Amino acid sequence: MKHYRIAILSDIHANITAFKACIEDIQQQSIDLLVFLGDNVSDYPLPQETFDYIYELKKKYSCVFVKGNREDYLLNPKDTWKASSKNGSLYHTCKHLRPIDIEFMKTMPLTQRIELEGADPILIAHGSPENCYQGLYKDDPELSNWFEKFEEKLLIVGHTHTPFILKQEDRMIMNPGSVGSSVIGDNRAQYLLLEWNECEWVPTQKYIAYDYTLEQQRMIDSKYYEDCFYWAAAGFKNLETGVNEVLTLLLKAIEIAGNERPTEEDFAKAAQLLDISPLP
Repeated sequence: MKHYRIAILSDIHANITAFKACIEDIQQQSIDLLVFLGDNVSDYPLPQETFDYIYELKKKYSCVFVKGNREDYLLNPKDTWKASSKNGSLYHTCKHLRPIDIEFMKTMPLTQRIELEGADPILIAHGSPENCYQGLYKDDPELSNWFEKFEEKLLIVGHTHTPFILKQEDRMIMNPGSVGSSVIGDNRAQYLLLEWNECEWVPTQKYIAYDYTLEQQRMIDSKYYEDCFYWAAAGFKNLETGVNEVLTLLLKAIEIAGNERPTEEDFAKAAQLLDISPLP
């Protein structure tokens, strides 16, 4: 009988420090397959470092990739992106993308079906199997309806940065959480370990402590804040708190702006109210 171990990583967001910490743990697990659920870059600096590490891993492991909403953004860049709190992270990421990175992202499909001999097939996607921007949440009463939309016994998605496992008879929907940008009040990196025990997939949610101050220093050394302003400051705080400081900042800036698009002044006011200090 076949026995497999699969490591599933989602939402790295260019946090190379957290990414490497997860891989160090994975390297002790005798992994057969690495699965990446998208949003590999943006929100932390210098995407080429993350891509280069992925390219190294592809030489050592069998790997499977699907496209996240960040990859979709980056493959369709907008002329309006510029150094700013609102879209500076995408602007920064685009500045540092190389042709090899763009071509790599183009190869990523919306969904993949993982089939290993003797094991139940697995369907993977970033947001949902229909839309990489659509988040599936465990507390959504409509989530169970997704069991009627796919034939596999296991669906694994990312995007929401919130780990969960929902079971319905012998079928499951799972989310591994986020490697690089936790939103659950726990700043450890998260990934999912799946083990085929000859009759079913057994999940283990992994939480990996890492020195987040190294990533904070990387943000300062790279001068990421010069492109992202208060977005960078919120991401800096997020590394410590494990709370979605970036989304909180954005929503507060939108609230302050009323019916208008938030300005840098709105972001500055929001940051002050939320105790988010500018960098460096």
